[in-house]
Amino acid sequence: MYYLVNTPVTKDEPYYELSVKLNQTIYVGEYTPRHSGGTLPESWSPGTEIQLKVDKRHFYVKTPGDEEIDFAVVKRVRAEAWQPSDAK
Repeated sequence: MYYLVNTPVTKDEPYYELSVKLNQTIYVGEYTPRHSGGTLPESWSPGTEIQLKVDKRHFYVKTPGDEEIDFAVVKRVRAEAWQPSDAK
C-alpha cells in the first residue's frame, strides 16, 4: 500500500475462493497465488472430483501436475445446511 497526499493508493491482489465437499462437510478456502498472473487449473469446474488433504486451518488440493495448492479454510459448513447463496 502506498500513500499519496494522505490518500491510500492500493494494488489489487488476486485471490481465489474454492468450496469443496468432503463427506458431510463443505470447506470454503482462499488461495492467493504467488504471482498476479497465477491461475487455478482449467480442469477444475463445478462437480469435478479432486484429491484433497484437510487439516484444521488449511486444505491442500492436488493439481493435474501433482503439485499441491494450499487453501486457507475460511468456513466449514455441514453439507445439508449449505445454500448456494452462502458462497461469496
